[in-house]
Amino acid sequence: MKIAYRLSLGTFIITAAVAMLGFILLVQIEKASQPLTQDIPNSIKELNRAVNLDGLAHDIIYYDEVLTQAARNYAFTEDENWKNIYLEASQKLDTIINLAVDSGDGRDSQIFQEIGYANRLLVEMELETIALVDSGKTDQAVALLESTRYRDQKTIYKSGIDRFFLMKKQGYGSSLSSAQRAIIESVNRAKEINRRGAYLVFIFILAVIIVAIVIIFPLSRSVSKLLAKIQEVASRIASGDFSFRIKADSKDEIGRIAYLMNAISDSLQSKTTSIESLNREIQQRKIAESNLVRAREQLDERVKELKCLYGISDVVEEYGNSLNDIYQQAVNIIPQGMK
Repeated sequence: MKIAYRLSLGTFIITAAVAMLGFILLVQIEKASQPLTQDIPNSIKELNRAVNLDGLAHDIIYYDEVLTQAARNYAFTEDENWKNIYLEASQKLDTIINLAVDSGDGRDSQIFQEIGYANRLLVEMELETIALVDSGKTDQAVALLESTRYRDQKTIYKSGIDRFFLMKKQGYGSSLSSAQRAIIESVNRAKEINRRGAYLVFIFILAVIIVAIVIIFPLSRSVSKLLAKIQEVASRIASGDFSFRIKADSKDEIGRIAYLMNAISDSLQSKTTSIESLNREIQQRKIAESNLVRAREQLDERVKELKCLYGISDVVEEYGNSLNDIYQQAVNIIPQGMK
């Protein structure tokens, strides 16, 4: 397997592991954040609506008491201010009840509709009382306010309010429990994410270690051995030894580098051998030339000696030369012939 392929494979495995780990963590975080983004806000919204209805219910109780006291005080005192207070409060109470009907859910709206119906019956009786007072029939007005029919209608009206508060009391507990459960669930999910995250990180580290053991460490060891062998080859080449070879059977980049280094050693060894042979041949030629020069010099000496001998023989052969003449001429011939 080529080094580049092994490195690419290791990088791909680590990248895939990181991407998978990030995706899983994002999914877990999304699940853990669901209570914070949906459940808890919905619970808080429900609590706000319940608190708003609770405030409207208290306003209904307040204005109902204002209407009751204003009607009674007008019946006993015939003071117009109480009549005006009653009429103003009656309009406000009607508006509040309609707002409560619109703001509530199915059960709340039904209860407030019943409260509104009971309130209308009470208002009719109280307006009848005001009309009796305006016509001078104060005793009849007081009697109507103290009648069983009026008290029964008040009881029905009050029971509707009490039923709303009882239901809201249970609803508060349910909303609070829902919010509490959402918070607890969010905390538990966060703990679970931490636990799974730690587990996934452990798996990721283990995967990286396995990749390192299977791919990176063997590759690193191969490269280190190759570098050590290359260093040894370079050292031997520097010292003039071209016989060392790197053994590498792999067909990857390491094998090709080893092959190239061996080829370089072969080439240098071949060239070195050729140079040594040429040097030996040159040396032999120099020796031969030197021997040839010496032989030529010796030949020249022999030639000169022969010329001298030829000259002396010519003198000897001449007729009439005395021995002294021969000697004198030979003395003159020899120096000239040896030049």
